Order: sequence, then C-alpha cells, then structure tokens
Amino acid sequence: MAQTLTEIVNRTYRTWGAELSPPIIFQTEQESRDSALGDEYAGFDMGGHNLMMNKEKIDKNLGMDFFPVILSHEVGHYSLAPFDLENMIYLVHEAKKVFGDVKTSKHIENLFTDTIVNSYIFKNDTHNKDKIVKLYNKMCPPNQNSPDAWKVYLRTY
Repeated sequence: MAQTLTEIVNRTYRTWGAELSPPIIFQTEQESRDSALGDEYAGFDMGGHNLMMNKEKIDKNLGMDFFPVILSHEVGHYSLAPFDLENMIYLVHEAKKVFGDVKTSKHIENLFTDTIVNSYIFKNDTHNKDKIVKLYNKMCPPNQNSPDAWKVYLRTY
C-alpha cells in the first residue's frame, strides 16, 4: 500500500528526530520558480527553517519513488549538516580561504554537507538507504565527460 505524502513526511521527521513544520510542496515547476526554491528539486532555507519540494519536477524527472529520499536528504541538512545558518556561513568562509571565490566555495560546502547527510541516510535510514545512490546516479549519471571529482563523489556511496 502506497504511503501518503503526510505519512512519508512524518516517518522522515521521526527518523531524523526533526521538529519542523510540514514542507512547502510546490505542485508545479512554475510555483517553484516563483519562490525562493527556484528551479531546484528541493531545498532547505536555513534562515527561515523552511523545507521546500518541487513535486512536479521530482515526478517528471526522477519519479515520485525518489520523493522520500530527497525529503530525507533535505531534513538532514537541518538536523545534521550544516545544521544552521551560522555553520553554513562558516563552512563557506573556510572554503573561500582555499578556493578564493564564493560560488566555488558554496559548491564545496554543499558537497561536503551532502556527503555527511547522505552517509547518515546510507547508514541509518532503512527506508531510503538503497535509494540514495540510485538518486544521484539518476540525477547526474557518471559518464566519460564527468569530472573525476564527481566520479569519486558517487563512488563514496
């Protein structure tokens, strides 16, 4: 029996021990584009503690079977890494010392915190552990033209 989105949200929040408001689920890509989420699949606003999901984009490009693992990943950013806006800014600042520009530093911060969150999912989230690798391969499949760093990143799972 398929679970409702509310049941998926409740189970995910319990897995992470998160006390959050229900996610903002944009039904259409246009609704998402008109919001702070923009064209992303999902995101967590550290300043406002809002979890946002682009349901149409997830369904169209990945399939709703991946909705729970995407949700779990975003809750992980709130519960584990970077945990709050202060830590996120700190991580970007430290990366900027090495890479020199903010755009690259934000990308490095995101890869770093994604690794922490996804490792937790793989080890602790019994409902989603098998989907995290499949999700990344579906979103950005490695190929001959993929950067070596991306290939290594995917292999960590």
